[in-house]
Amino acid sequence: MPSEAKVGLLFVVFLILGAGCAIYLTGQLQWFRSEHLAIHFADVEGLTNGSSVLLAGKEVGRVAKIELATPEDLREFPNRPVVVYITIPKDIQLLSTDEFIISQAGMLGNRQISVRRRSQEDLAADFRGSVIPWFRVRS
Repeated sequence: MPSEAKVGLLFVVFLILGAGCAIYLTGQLQWFRSEHLAIHFADVEGLTNGSSVLLAGKEVGRVAKIELATPEDLREFPNRPVVVYITIPKDIQLLSTDEFIISQAGMLGNRQISVRRRSQEDLAADFRGSVIPWFRVRS
């Protein structure tokens, strides 16, 4: 093998290793193992890209981006003109009754998204005798 080919092969190997290290160190590898959700809000209240997403006080994700809703989104979600895209690991199980709330993260006023998991009593009070998929409210 000519020396130019060896140098070229070595360059390609180092390029692949460098790209792999960069992806690992910046945390972009998690992007492929994450679920991406779009949440519609009326006001983001100072939330920024990279803000935390918490479930039961534990960080489970990040805000990926914040955009204004499209006309199609506004027809489906009236009075909610802002769309917040979050990423969470696929092993985190979210329920259809979970609520996403923008809250303050500390004394400096940073914002985060908290996932509020509703109790069976809260659900029963909201549905007042209707059938909920996994249990029946008895009156």
